[in-house]
Amino acid sequence: MEVPCFDPFDHDEANGTTSSWLTAFRNLAPHEAWLTDTIAGVLEFEYGEGDEQWLAALKAKEDTVLATAGTDDFEEVPDKDAFAALLATFFHKTQAYDTVLLTEDVARAWASSFANSMEGARFMRSNGGIVDHTFEECFVAVIGNKLAYVLIVDED
Repeated sequence: MEVPCFDPFDHDEANGTTSSWLTAFRNLAPHEAWLTDTIAGVLEFEYGEGDEQWLAALKAKEDTVLATAGTDDFEEVPDKDAFAALLATFFHKTQAYDTVLLTEDVARAWASSFANSMEGARFMRSNGGIVDHTFEECFVAVIGNKLAYVLIVDED
């Protein structure tokens, strides 16, 4: 299975590649929990000093989940392929009960599409404990003044 990439710089266009990708992603899952507990988005932020600008934009969008997150709650992932492989594991099964959400092939395809769409980005993931949920994970890719993210909350 191959999933087309999106262009993070067209995220404001109603019929742009980003809008199409995000809509298809929201409509993916065989489990209702996917729709409420796995969120993807593309945001724009103001250039500034350090990491605070992308994090401020992300927290403003997902404030109920990431309100207390700081830059220390994220770690860099060395490359796009490692990032995609990690993301695929979370697309494939829930963290709490290992319930299959997407087949491995489909999970890998969507994770690769997400990572490939942000070619040249700085890739990061949360390093645990960012919110008061039993399990949560946040994957972030930042390029220029754009960020793409996937936020997964599994268990309350």
